[in-house]
Amino acid sequence: MKTIDYHKAKKQNSLTPLYILLNGIVIVSIALTYIFPSNTFMMYLMGVWFFSFGALKLIDLPSFVRSFALYDIIAQRWANYGYIYPFIEITLGLIYILNTQMQYMTEINIVALVIALFGIVSAYRVIASGQSITCACMGTYWQLPMTRVTIIENGAMFLMIAYMLLYPASMMNMSMSDTMMMDMGGSSDGHIMQVNESSINSSNMMKPVSTPADDAMRAHCLTMPAMVGCEKYR
Repeated sequence: MKTIDYHKAKKQNSLTPLYILLNGIVIVSIALTYIFPSNTFMMYLMGVWFFSFGALKLIDLPSFVRSFALYDIIAQRWANYGYIYPFIEITLGLIYILNTQMQYMTEINIVALVIALFGIVSAYRVIASGQSITCACMGTYWQLPMTRVTIIENGAMFLMIAYMLLYPASMMNMSMSDTMMMDMGGSSDGHIMQVNESSINSSNMMKPVSTPADDAMRAHCLTMPAMVGCEKYR
């Protein structure tokens, strides 16, 4: 085996824990979606993702802080950022997993989007400079090299969060989506709901009830009025 092939194989093997973790995150997210359908796959995926990476950093927090400060553009300017960063990830993870009522999800997604963006920029700076630095994305127990995989990892996170911002319905469980469909005059199976005159008269006498789906969509649309599905709330 050539020397360059040896180093390439060694680098790929050193990324094995990361590949195992990413596959585990997907499997756990799928399982949670089926076992607890009160939330969606996208929400569980982001939640398990953030929680897992944040929890691994706590195995040896001081070592993580030292390694993180070598490449993160915020930690290089504010050393204490490394101490709170894992707890930010864990908090975001719990919010994605447990926040079934979609409260303040626009703001949460924006925070997560900024974190992912800083991760992309930090990793790109290291790789572009040609430095050989250990990535502390899984803490320091596993010595992971900083490679293009790190950029891809943060880039995938960035794209998923951006998708949820643009299409907030992807974060809603089936019951909330069905409520939105009924509010918009359709049924959950995609057919137009048949309404007779008596039901129209009775509905005019009743005050509309604001549902959790309405509140969540209204909050999203106030922040980003151009999002798909915001026509009803303008």
